[in-house]
Amino acid sequence: AATDGGFERLWYAEAVQPEEVAFEQNVSLVAKAKAEQLTAKPAPAPTAPPEPANADTTASSPLPLSGETAAPNASGGVTTIRLNGTIPPEVWNRFGTKVLPKLRSGSDLQVDVHLSFGLDAKLAGATIEDLRQALADLEIATSVAIEQVP
Repeated sequence: AATDGGFERLWYAEAVQPEEVAFEQNVSLVAKAKAEQLTAKPAPAPTAPPEPANADTTASSPLPLSGETAAPNASGGVTTIRLNGTIPPEVWNRFGTKVLPKLRSGSDLQVDVHLSFGLDAKLAGATIEDLRQALADLEIATSVAIEQVP
């Protein structure tokens, strides 16, 4: 739900991909009648005056990511899009279910990971073994290195 009492996104009578379905703190389920009311086309509003050319119309992203896009070329060829930034722990799972599936439609997708955390030195050995096992279970033990920095 949006802060104004409405909704940021409402799906009703349209196909939804399984990765888009999530019941989280900011997700609401509404009755059919309410969804129909919310999706009804409002009467046309009076035409608003045009915005000044220097108005800031940039929308803020819910994730602190910056996208870098190569300018489209005249031939309509392939362009590269990069996402760089920090993802807070509370959205890691949602990032994996909402963003990564959208990237799969492109070609040559590459996902790199850089994780670092502090830990009591006495616990490091057991934690590293646990991490190795988890990477092996995911079948990525050969592509993700574990490094211990004193």
